[in-house]
Amino acid sequence: MTLTGWGRAAMVIGLTASMAVGVDAQQSRRGSARNQADSQSGDTETVTKSVSLPANGTVRVRTFSGHVHVTGTSGRDVTIKAVRTARRDVLDHVHLTIDASGSTVTINANDKDRDWSRNRDDGDVVHTDFDIEMPATASLDVNSFSSPVEVANVTGDERLETFSATITVTGAKGSIDAHTFDGGIDVDLVGAGQKPQLTAHTFSGSIRAKLADSARADVQFNSFSGQFDSDLPLTMRSARRSRVAGHFGGGSDSSSDGALKFETFSGDVRIVK
Repeated sequence: MTLTGWGRAAMVIGLTASMAVGVDAQQSRRGSARNQADSQSGDTETVTKSVSLPANGTVRVRTFSGHVHVTGTSGRDVTIKAVRTARRDVLDHVHLTIDASGSTVTINANDKDRDWSRNRDDGDVVHTDFDIEMPATASLDVNSFSSPVEVANVTGDERLETFSATITVTGAKGSIDAHTFDGGIDVDLVGAGQKPQLTAHTFSGSIRAKLADSARADVQFNSFSGQFDSDLPLTMRSARRSRVAGHFGGGSDSSSDGALKFETFSGDVRIVK
C-alpha cells in the first residue's frame, strides 16, 4: 500500500525545508569528511572509565563521528571504553568528558576548550568509537551526527538520534524514540510483548520493526512516497492523504495497548514478526 501523506501544502514546506537541510548537510559532510581523512592519519588514544548510576537513572551520549555501541547489563555501573582518533592538537583541546550528576551520566565526545575553539573550523572534532555497558533498566539518550548507533539489551526507555547513519536496537522492552535523516532504523521490540512503544522518524531511510505475535498497538503511518507493509494483521481505522491509522491485535484500540508512530518522506516501513 503506497501512502501519499502530508498534502500538497505540507509537501512544498517539506521540500523547501529539506533543500535547506540538504545544503547544511552537504557542508557538514564536507567538514566530517575532512575530519575523517585527518583522523585516519592522526593519533589514537583509548579512554576507559566506570561510574556508578542510581537505579532507573539516565545515560546520555553526545558525539559526532565514529560508532556507538551500547549494551545493557545486570551491573550497576556505566563502563565506558572510547577509542579517540584525530590530529594531536585536536586531541589536546577537544576532550572526552564524563559527568555524573544526580541520576544522570553524561558522556560528551567533543568538549572543546573555549579559548582554542573560538576561531576554529567546526570540522575539528574527534572520531570516537564507543563501547558502553550500562544497567539494562536505565534510560538511554544518544545524540550524534554520523555515528551508527547500536543498542542491545537495554530494557529502559531509549531516545536515539543520528543524522546520516543507521540505528539498530535489539532486546528492547521500554519505549523507543528513534530519529535519523538518511539512515535506516531497525528495532526489535519482541521483548515488549503486548505493549510495544515506538516512535520512528526518517526522511529517506527505511524502518523495520519486529514485534511479538501478541502485540496490541495503535498504529499511525505518515509518508509522502513511502510504503507500509506488515506481517501482522492490521485493522484499518482511517485512511486519507495525510494519514493512515489502524490497530494491531484485533478489536478496538485501547489506552492500555502500545503505540507505534512512523513518519517518513520516501522511506518504507515494514512490520515483521
